[in-house]
Amino acid sequence: MKNGKRLLCVPGAERVWFALLDGGAVQDGFFLPVSRETAPASLFREAAARCPAAGRVRLAVTFPDVRAESRRFPAMTEDELAETLRWEADRLFRTDAPLAMDWTAVSLGPDGWDVTAAAVREDTLRPWAEGARAAGLRLSEAVPPVPAADECLVLIGRRHGAALYREGGGLAKRRFDAGTAPALSDFLAEHGLSAVPLPLADCRAEDWAALAGAAFPDRPDYDKALRAWARRLAGPPAMNLAFPEDRDQPFFSRRTRWLRLAQGACLAFALAALCFGASWVRAGEALAAEETRAAGLTDAWRAMAAVQKADAACRAAREEGRAFIESDPHWEQKLLSLSEALPAGVTLRKITSDGGRIRLEGAAAESRAVPEFQSRLSAAWGTPCRVESLRREAGLPFVRFALLCTPAAGGAS
Repeated sequence: MKNGKRLLCVPGAERVWFALLDGGAVQDGFFLPVSRETAPASLFREAAARCPAAGRVRLAVTFPDVRAESRRFPAMTEDELAETLRWEADRLFRTDAPLAMDWTAVSLGPDGWDVTAAAVREDTLRPWAEGARAAGLRLSEAVPPVPAADECLVLIGRRHGAALYREGGGLAKRRFDAGTAPALSDFLAEHGLSAVPLPLADCRAEDWAALAGAAFPDRPDYDKALRAWARRLAGPPAMNLAFPEDRDQPFFSRRTRWLRLAQGACLAFALAALCFGASWVRAGEALAAEETRAAGLTDAWRAMAAVQKADAACRAAREEGRAFIESDPHWEQKLLSLSEALPAGVTLRKITSDGGRIRLEGAAAESRAVPEFQSRLSAAWGTPCRVESLRREAGLPFVRFALLCTPAAGGAS
């Protein structure tokens, strides 16, 4: 985005009105001729060359397929209302085509929301959005025609027109053609509405002369109507049909809150990684210094450390064996009776003792052999034994088990 200035664009069938919007002032307006073969990209390139200060585009969505509808919805949160409108768009506008849509809440009362929504087909708006990008611009705002209170938008298209006005908090429409256009002035006077004529993007000069000339005695000028609509676009739009990727996004909003939180989390992780990297570098330097110091130790010191380590391991093994014998003086007899109690198909892989309790771990070809082994062992050792765990390993043809033998209080070990 170059700056805050915008390029106003009001499409027409034979010429397009462009103007530079600087703040709230419209200046440097000009027409560019168009034909069926004229691409929006070429229009935007020429307009950007004339208004190089503009970086964004505010487009008047005056295409023939633009639609505006009013509905009342039950009371709900604003997020729920937005989700409901997104799912109800096809029924609200009576089309299955993908739509660029926006809405505004007119009122909220005990009965619910009064909502006005506008939409245009995505394939109608997309060439203008892509044309703006091709010219180095961004179509950040696409403004649909929606009447204010006490006014009537008279949309004049090819051979037909529509009067759009507010009635009872919603939108009302009155369609007309060349034959019924003369009655429109009487209708507006009867309802106290001020007419705002607007040519749609498919309205040619002869269509404007036929319909606007029949509807309004003063015969409004086509070019003046386009320029008047451009001035109307100078104010903040009530609705914006621009694609999300082209819109101006505030730094922190309801739509961007998760993005900003994710960005904050990424920044925090990046800072943590930077701190960790610095710590890792310092630790590496300290390690290198210690390795250099260790390399200077004599071979005799290393040999002495190895001897001390081996001696400690031998003492630990002897202490472990002595503790095992002292905890159970009859361990040799138990091992002999254990071999006799072991059923066929059962193997032991580990025996441990802790505080008089003996735990045996092994494997068995069949799960029913484990209770048999437990029963035999309890009888052979005279010690209550129980199956602590029994499970089958996935993909293996045997089960693993663990038995726990605990001498009864006051009993023999």
